Amino acid sequence: MMETVLSVTGIALVLTEPALTNNFGLIMPEDGFHAELRRLTRSTGTLLALDETHTQVVGPGGLTVAWGLEPDLLTARVSVICLTNPIRSLHKP
Repeated sequence: MMETVLSVTGIALVLTEPALTNNFGLIMPEDGFHAELRRLTRSTGTLLALDETHTQVVGPGGLTVAWGLEPDLLTARVSVICLTNPIRSLHKP
């Protein structure tokens, strides 16, 4: 189904997580999911973006590096810890 949708609709980008996250942890993709998704996006000229905002906690590069995935774009977050008022921590009188 995805192959049909990508080939006839002109979708520019597919955005997904390497593994879905919820309140209970990670929901792993089926074997071969990412390889097939990458094949489909390449064959249709569709960009592939992976969202590592949750799964980056598995280590440097997140699941993208751990699983050897090859997205065109990758989203990540930077964890910032501030123990005092964030406004005051940026401006010291």
